[in-house]
Amino acid sequence: MKQSIFLSIVIVVTAVVAIGIYMVILGNPANFRNGDLRTVPSNILGTVYTGGIVVPILITLTLMDLTLVFERMFSLKKANGRQSITQFLKAVQHYLMNGKIDEAIKACDAQRGSAANIIRTGLERYKTIVQDKKLDAEKKMSETQRAIEEATSL
Repeated sequence: MKQSIFLSIVIVVTAVVAIGIYMVILGNPANFRNGDLRTVPSNILGTVYTGGIVVPILITLTLMDLTLVFERMFSLKKANGRQSITQFLKAVQHYLMNGKIDEAIKACDAQRGSAANIIRTGLERYKTIVQDKKLDAEKKMSETQRAIEEATSL
C-alpha cells in the first residue's frame, strides 16, 4: 500500500515536471529562429521540442527511473542498519558464545536493520522456548528456525 502511494506520487510529480521542462525550457521561443515555435529550431533544445508528445513522456520515464534508483539506494542503506554489518554480527556472536542473550538482543535493537530485526526475532523466540521444559532440543531449534523464517519472509 505504502509503495503504491509512493509510486503514484512519483508518476504524477515527474509528469508535471516533465511537462514543465517541455513547455518552459524546450519550448522557449529563444530556441527557435525569429522566436516562432513553428519555424526551424536554432539549437538542440528547439530540435528536441519538435519531437512532440513523445518528449515529455520520455522525460517522465527518465525522471521516474532516477527517482526510483535513489529511493532504492536510500532504502537499502537504511536496511543495513546503523553500523557495519560485520561488526554487528561479530558482537552478536560474541554475546551468544558467552551466553548473553539479552545483550545480543540489545545489540539488535541498537543496530536497527533488516538482519538485526530477523536475528532479534529468533533470539526472542529462543529465549521464550528455552524456559519450556516439555520441549526437547530438536523441537526448540525447529521452533526458533520457524520464527526466523517467518521474520525473514516479512
